[in-house]
Amino acid sequence: MKEGPEELLARQPPEVQELVARLREAVRSALPGAVETQRRPMVFGYGRSRRMADLLFAIVPYRVHVNLEFADGARLPDPEHLLEGSGKNIRHVKIRTPEDMDKAEVRALVQEQLDARRG
Repeated sequence: MKEGPEELLARQPPEVQELVARLREAVRSALPGAVETQRRPMVFGYGRSRRMADLLFAIVPYRVHVNLEFADGARLPDPEHLLEGSGKNIRHVKIRTPEDMDKAEVRALVQEQLDARRG
């Protein structure tokens, strides 16, 4: 029997589990009514519906950090150069500590992503 995302997440270090939990809450708070989907074994996607076209954010845990992915990251203003990646659309910010999530620059990117898909 295949393990689901929650079981796989439970095998991650406690620090990573905490970051994922806090990021999930932060995204849900920024996007009231967000629909959470599980994509691939441990990718938590968030959007206004289950459709891939409506995906705005994703949370991807790794062993020592968590990526907060922005669906339109390649087009978002990023004056602090926090966004990483080379994909056509998606960019991410590495979150290593709870304090990283609280940075004004990260919150600004979240708002930019929301604004990019308003309407």
